[in-house]
Amino acid sequence: MARVFVGIPTLNRPAWVMETVASVLAQTFTDFRVVVSDNCSTGGAAASVRESLARLGDSRVSFHQQPENRFEYGQGRYFFGEAREDFFVILHDDDVLRPEYLARAVSALDQHAESALFIADPWVFDENGERWPERTRTYLAEHGRDRRAAGPFDVLRTLLESGFAPISGTCFRLEALRASGFVDDDCEGNYPFEMNVLLRLGERGARGWYSNEELLGFRFHRHSQRVYSRVFDNPKMVGTMIQILERRKFRGWCEWRRRQILGMLHRCVALRLIREGSEAGCRDHLLRAARVNPFALRLLGSLALAFLAPGVLRRLLPPLQAAHDGPPVVIHGSTPAASQRLEMTPSDVD
Repeated sequence: MARVFVGIPTLNRPAWVMETVASVLAQTFTDFRVVVSDNCSTGGAAASVRESLARLGDSRVSFHQQPENRFEYGQGRYFFGEAREDFFVILHDDDVLRPEYLARAVSALDQHAESALFIADPWVFDENGERWPERTRTYLAEHGRDRRAAGPFDVLRTLLESGFAPISGTCFRLEALRASGFVDDDCEGNYPFEMNVLLRLGERGARGWYSNEELLGFRFHRHSQRVYSRVFDNPKMVGTMIQILERRKFRGWCEWRRRQILGMLHRCVALRLIREGSEAGCRDHLLRAARVNPFALRLLGSLALAFLAPGVLRRLLPPLQAAHDGPPVVIHGSTPAASQRLEMTPSDVD
């Protein structure tokens, strides 16, 4: 049995996923098993990936065809059920690893038995593979990486602070994931899969190990989930986040932060509802937000307008934009790097 399981979920990215696989096969640490799982790609993309993997002739790599698209939760549960190794990695089909990544991860987790996971700093690159230094710096700042020393960290606190650890590329101790239960049983879709995995580890007191070496690359592009899903305009995604946070309660700063995030999420729902014409629904969610986070100034302003001048509040808000649970287009080619300079926030997902 290998020591590391690497699950690569893919959908309509036959060229990029092979770059991802190549980066795993180039690892200096070779004791791994890779499963590429296709989530019902269209237009022959799945067959292309299957054939490309077969041509590699590497017994460590296999292909799996999902019978239906069950999104990120479905892929994650499939990989979790397949894994038997010591360590567990999900690597997205638009990301890559440096050759030393797995060696660093396994060494750190072997040396620090109390650590449930290993993360390292990424560099950001665009559709054409061009490094994007300014976006790399922004990503590190947004996720609290620019002010933290390498070494151990508290999973729950850093998750609630800034989404410190992404799902793609993080190397988990499989035993810790099994003890946590992985994800909540009733959650489906795409989001917040990453948050759910880390939340279940964090609420059990898990610690992680952080390296500030740039050991993996994240491809930012217009078809990333962080762009197309528009999380805070997406009722399903926001609703699931509210659901998993409302069923939990922490202590001290983490509880204060949980309430702050819940208040923000209820406010997002309220502002979506008033743009859809539901003044009563807007007021209901603003009152829920006030109950969990009564001292938020922006919330108090929205609450006053919702009761006294709902028409004014509606006019002050930008129009709703389409939100998706899955990518709206199929990618097969590249576009100029300049067109990929997209603005994203710390709350965006990979």
